[in-house]
Amino acid sequence: MKYSTFARQAVNKFRRLKHDTEGNIAIIFALMTIPLFLLMGFAIDLQQVNTAKNRVQFILDSAVIAGAREMQEGKSDTEIKKYLENYFKSAMKAQGKGTDCADPVPTISSGSQDISVSVRCAQPTSIMQLTGTKELNFGVTSASTYGIGKVDIAFVFDISGSMNGSKIEALKSAADTAVNVLLPKDDDGTTGEVRIGMTSYSYMA
Repeated sequence: MKYSTFARQAVNKFRRLKHDTEGNIAIIFALMTIPLFLLMGFAIDLQQVNTAKNRVQFILDSAVIAGAREMQEGKSDTEIKKYLENYFKSAMKAQGKGTDCADPVPTISSGSQDISVSVRCAQPTSIMQLTGTKELNFGVTSASTYGIGKVDIAFVFDISGSMNGSKIEALKSAADTAVNVLLPKDDDGTTGEVRIGMTSYSYMA
């Protein structure tokens, strides 16, 4: 008799639990907390990688521009590559943000005066380490062309009275130098790479 009463009470309690919905939202939220936390952590890690990539891109662009200046000064390909590597490493070290990058890989084409540099980097993660992902890799590429291509240049010379004497002589010398640089003597003038127009003016005219 006692056993039968106890069984009926247990059955009634289980029936009440079946229909009791209080606290369901709290349980569901608790179960979703972990994946939501991981998702937010992944977003933070990805944002850090994007920030690091933009920073490395800026440094690499600056290094390539500096390398183009070295090319302009007549440095050899070996010297330019060494300069690019030192520039990039020094700039990255100054940043001190924890991004680990391999040595930049430059490609220099002296004929077309092109410089292309690529680099592979790894950014440490924080939350994603919980899933075994300790770092995220990314690559950055930058390029520069030193050649200026076709150019049109116009000179306007002031021959007013105020230019008399040494000033007009200096103007003539500067104009002669500019023409010799832009149109070298070995240029037969048929390529059309550089075209020069000249005119003068005087406030007395």
